[in-house]
Amino acid sequence: MPEGLESKLIFKETTSKNRDRRVALIQRWFKDRQQFKSTIDGLFGPKTTAAVKKFQAANMLDDTGIVDEVTGRMMGMPFWQADVQRTLDTPFRDQKLFDEDHDFSFRSAVGIGYFFSSWPDATRDSANCLTARALRTNNPGALNISKWQKKVNGYVGRTLPDNVGNETTIYEKPEDGVAAWGILIRNVYFKGSKDKVTIGQIVDKYRGGIPRKPYLDGYKRFSDGELIEDYEVDLYDNTILTKVAVAAFSHEFGSWYPLMNEQLLAGLAVSDVYVSSARSLLTISERELDPDFYRTVPEDGDVARDGFEDDGVEEFEEDLDANGFLTSLMSPETAKAVFKAPRLSLSDAHWPKDPKNAPDTWHVPGDGADVDFDLNYDLVQRLMQVGCFEPDTSTNGKFVLALRGCVIADGSSEMEDKASIKFRATKPNHEDFLCSIGIVDNKEQRLSFYQASTVPRRTGMLKYYNKINFGTAWDLKCNMLPTGCYEYCVGTHYGHAGKVPYVLRLGNGPEPKYAGEALVLRTTNDLVYGTQDIWDRTRPGDNIHPAFLSVSFSSIGCLTLHGTQAPGGKYSTATGQWKLFRKMAGFENKNHGKRFDAVIVTGHEAAAVAAVGGGSIDTLMCLRQGSRGEIVGHLQGQLGLKQDNVFSPLTAETLVALQRKTLGFATGTWTREMATKLGLKL
Repeated sequence: MPEGLESKLIFKETTSKNRDRRVALIQRWFKDRQQFKSTIDGLFGPKTTAAVKKFQAANMLDDTGIVDEVTGRMMGMPFWQADVQRTLDTPFRDQKLFDEDHDFSFRSAVGIGYFFSSWPDATRDSANCLTARALRTNNPGALNISKWQKKVNGYVGRTLPDNVGNETTIYEKPEDGVAAWGILIRNVYFKGSKDKVTIGQIVDKYRGGIPRKPYLDGYKRFSDGELIEDYEVDLYDNTILTKVAVAAFSHEFGSWYPLMNEQLLAGLAVSDVYVSSARSLLTISERELDPDFYRTVPEDGDVARDGFEDDGVEEFEEDLDANGFLTSLMSPETAKAVFKAPRLSLSDAHWPKDPKNAPDTWHVPGDGADVDFDLNYDLVQRLMQVGCFEPDTSTNGKFVLALRGCVIADGSSEMEDKASIKFRATKPNHEDFLCSIGIVDNKEQRLSFYQASTVPRRTGMLKYYNKINFGTAWDLKCNMLPTGCYEYCVGTHYGHAGKVPYVLRLGNGPEPKYAGEALVLRTTNDLVYGTQDIWDRTRPGDNIHPAFLSVSFSSIGCLTLHGTQAPGGKYSTATGQWKLFRKMAGFENKNHGKRFDAVIVTGHEAAAVAAVGGGSIDTLMCLRQGSRGEIVGHLQGQLGLKQDNVFSPLTAETLVALQRKTLGFATGTWTREMATKLGLKL
């Protein structure tokens, strides 16, 4: 769980070198009162402890040196409140939009433990940082009022004019203010252009008539020297834009701005909704800001409402998955509250355009699409080394290898008992069979592969999105199983249409009660699985079974092979590549209850390992769920976990929490590059 969401939040002395911008606010508060004379750095050290003790003693509190709820509330810090209800006088309240008895709910969209202000009408006091406009208005960029800002969610009103006439917009949540800043940068300043811009160009737009150098110096200072004048920024990469936001807001505030990365990303996610509409807020109408304006467009005969008649998803899927231990930017409930979700259609489902935005391929160099490579037994072993995988082959010397985003190069539906098969790496689209699932025979060193999918179908993704955002009636959860090595068992799939015997179940037994745990991805803000989506440690029931459908596949998380099998019927009703796969694997009417491990990697990764040839693969090494060895134990020790040398779902979840807090995104994987970014030892 990210720091700041504990039930009893405290700030205390630590030797950690990871900056906490909330601690920086505490330091700034004491510095305003001349009770802290060191550098405001967000690191809770002995001098911060001394300032806290002095304050506590002066206020007849136990001088623990710890900022707990009692001490924090006495200082005026908001981290222990869920929300504050306020009425406001004009101009702080826009009287054209809100009655005088209107209750504004000031809060953080991300939850307790994060900064927000409920004091937008406070008088500016130079000895109290909490009254700074950028803080008290929940407008971290201190943007002056404009017509388009009134149309951003959470708009409240404006401040009184300062000595030069500036009137700052007030929002209910700081995430609303971040969203407004994102819209300003993308739509207003750069007119929706997708070209990269430099820090210098951003500063020139932002500074008005103020000299340029202080801005450049400030951005450099509050990015630890990274954001210099010529630094190029992709305005549509929220991870990079978060860095710019930290620098811009901190420069405006004069010290580290107290919003955490989770809040910044939540606000930028809101701005994504506006920007993705391809319309400028300068001309947007009230009707267009109404979520009911967005309508799902019917596609390929699918019903526009949430019925999706004849899509086969509900009929064949198990009602097993449930939200477990969410480790994410936002829970589904919070995601719903953060922004007014647009109505999406099936065409909005796609694979991340940039491999760096996909957890599965963040660690792999290059694009990887449309690359041909030859898969043989030696390359399979190299892939196992890259992932530190040791798949169990005790049943019959075979294991399952799934290639996500990878098809047989000549277009064949299957190739069996081969020493080598030519593949082409590609990207899944959540509708077509753009993956391959096969059998590796360790004894004979032979390969057999079949047309398949390893991702959920877009209809299930859209249903889950509509359930979370609009409360539509659909009980099933949709997820994607990340790459890794997982234990499967020959058993029965329990779909609504009937039982399907002799499939592979995720877990160590043949029935749902033996379902295995995994950390899976869920998306609730769009129909793309990316590095900023929800991670959930749960028992998803992501089995390997036939696709059931003739033109697509029935999956809300399961791995599927082209082919069918009669629900409620005999195993012998199997058809297509599913039947061939099951026979080659060795569980057609036999080995019930026996173990068959499955390794999932991407075609992108396989192509990258193939390109290395016999060279070093150290830079490609990637630990993830199912990885084993002392190197995993070394990571677990640094994460404060029991060192059992197995990369479990709990290990993945703990790593994700650290990635969220430190980087603002999460891959659930460890690489040498990731270790360096997180400050972990190699």
